[in-house]
Amino acid sequence: MKMEDKSFDVNEWVLDVDLESLMDYTECKDSGLNIHNIYLSDVALAVHVSCRNGVSGSSNTREHLGRLLRFLSGCAGEVGFVLPVLCVIDAPDGKRAIEKTVFDQWAADQDWHRGDFSIIVISDDQTPEDIIRRTLGGVATAWPPVELEPHDLDAIINSFESERRSQQVSDNYASLLAAMAVALREGSGAPISKWLDERINDVRRLMAGRDTNEP
Repeated sequence: MKMEDKSFDVNEWVLDVDLESLMDYTECKDSGLNIHNIYLSDVALAVHVSCRNGVSGSSNTREHLGRLLRFLSGCAGEVGFVLPVLCVIDAPDGKRAIEKTVFDQWAADQDWHRGDFSIIVISDDQTPEDIIRRTLGGVATAWPPVELEPHDLDAIINSFESERRSQQVSDNYASLLAAMAVALREGSGAPISKWLDERINDVRRLMAGRDTNEP
């Protein structure tokens, strides 16, 4: 199961943008949209928005949202950030089920977004920060740090012995594992050299037998 490292602060991705001026410039100020933050990582650009009065608050809410997201995508491209654009959208309390249905329809309407951006609807058991962290983060932020402890010599030898006894390996491989275990215990490469010599002799005997049987 995938685990998120929630210790990572998503505010490190927040762009320092005058959001009110942005809404004025894109003529989205009276659209009923609230823009909370814009995030940028080397994975994607994400915008966290919500609707002040619900979707019904403005018949043009979707059109304004599309305009805003395409504008941000264009600005990012102009400065060299050619990245996926994601809209993380939150439904207001009390209308979550109804609003979520509408937002899901927007996300599925390819004639509207045409692949220019993606809509991610926040579920009841999620927070905007969780989604931002998961979608914008790389492996380092998606997974918690794991401290790897080296195996001691006995553990390595036991793993060889366990695999040798598994009955799922060939006789030659089993004998090699046994030789490796002895070599580790004795701190000498002699058992492996002996194993190699025996395999070479096996090949020579096979070759000699084939030569004898040839007409």
